[in-house]
Amino acid sequence: MGADQQFCLRWNNFHTNITSAFESLRDDEDFVDITLACEGRQIKAHKMVLSACSPYFRSLLKGNPCQHPIVFLKDVTFANLTSILDFMYHGEVNVSHNELATFLKTAEALKVRGLAEDEKKKMLRITMSPARLPHLETLLTQGRLGLKRAVVLLIHTSATHPHPSDRDGGRGPLYTLQKTQMKRC
Repeated sequence: MGADQQFCLRWNNFHTNITSAFESLRDDEDFVDITLACEGRQIKAHKMVLSACSPYFRSLLKGNPCQHPIVFLKDVTFANLTSILDFMYHGEVNVSHNELATFLKTAEALKVRGLAEDEKKKMLRITMSPARLPHLETLLTQGRLGLKRAVVLLIHTSATHPHPSDRDGGRGPLYTLQKTQMKRC
């Protein structure tokens, strides 16, 4: 064995541990270094997480050397901001049908990775029961999701999930909707 021989050391369950650490940082508010404000309310976060999840925040924070900036977000609801931060820290979020369109528009404005448009095709996965599909069709046809064209694929899953407004009482199968965004309006 030569002195220049390299060894690869791998942390088992790295992704699980990092995800857990992010969740803990968010829940405990440890090491927060930025405050986001909207609708007269504030929420603390981490510049590193914001910049990793959003080119908008990355650019904003690169140009602001302040140690603990307070960023006021106009035309953003506190509920949507909280949901976007949940998405950034946990990798997923549950958003009500009524909030979906505004949530996606806010995510687009803040350029949140995984939710906002990039130069490539974008896949957005929404899980819902069959009774909820007409509501999604309405959002798409009215242009409330900001799409000019969309390709919709339905994938049946075996799970069931009750939703209060489901006509079938939420006992039917769930479908995963995959919407491929082709072009912005």
